[in-house]
Amino acid sequence: MLVFLSATLYGFALTQPALNSGDQAYTGWDCLRSGLLDMVAWYANPLLLFAWILILCRNWLGAPIAACSLAAAISFTGLTPSRGDLGELRLGYWLWMASISVALVAGLAVAIASVVEESRRTRETMSV
Repeated sequence: MLVFLSATLYGFALTQPALNSGDQAYTGWDCLRSGLLDMVAWYANPLLLFAWILILCRNWLGAPIAACSLAAAISFTGLTPSRGDLGELRLGYWLWMASISVALVAGLAVAIASVVEESRRTRETMSV
């Protein structure tokens, strides 16, 4: 369910203005298509897709991949020099961040469930 919510937020992010640069507004789709001049933040997109696949396969690796996606996306906030002078962040950017954050929560849920299941198996094996 959380992967569906994440994908829905991502879809909405593509349709909304993501940033303004000067007098130009860019939608999420524009940013995805152009790769934003090969910025690190663009790589959050394929990482997010990979995380969704892993989470849907119930693989604990979805959590660290989603975390890497979030780290790449955060690199665009201006906290790092990679953003340059791109201007104001808009709704599309924040929906994109929400999408990645929800994927991270889903990945953490799968990872926790995986640890609990492994612990249960270990206890069953030791008690036999």
